[in-house]
Amino acid sequence: MSFDHIMTTLRVDLLSALREGKRPKGNKQVMIRFLADFTSRDQAAIAHAIQLYRHTTMHTGRPRALVDPQSGQSRYYLLHWGRNGADEAAHFTVDDTGKLTMNLECLLEDVICAFDAFASEVRESPHIAANVIKAWPRVVQQVWGA
Repeated sequence: MSFDHIMTTLRVDLLSALREGKRPKGNKQVMIRFLADFTSRDQAAIAHAIQLYRHTTMHTGRPRALVDPQSGQSRYYLLHWGRNGADEAAHFTVDDTGKLTMNLECLLEDVICAFDAFASEVRESPHIAANVIKAWPRVVQQVWGA
């Protein structure tokens, strides 16, 4: 099964870094804060999704098992590719067993809404607009050998 769609959808590092006025470096906390600020999803589920699908999938091409080193609890995932047969209320939630449930169709809508809300924030906040302007040159150009 290909997880490219999920990985691509959760590539919020660019916009979250621009919001901070920095070059994207895959900062998990910044990405979590971005999605928490611009979606109504649970922060624990966001953190789980970023760790599982954004960080692990980026490097291995598929999610790997997540194990909490302190509790030893394994974290799992259930991915629905569309709404058909899926419980929309369970989308972007983590249950008591540590299972993250996501629906790709709903996730795409979440991310589009988050990006739209960020665009509004840039238009309305001189501070955020200045951050984007400051960081943009470091996004579009990289230094040889760096």
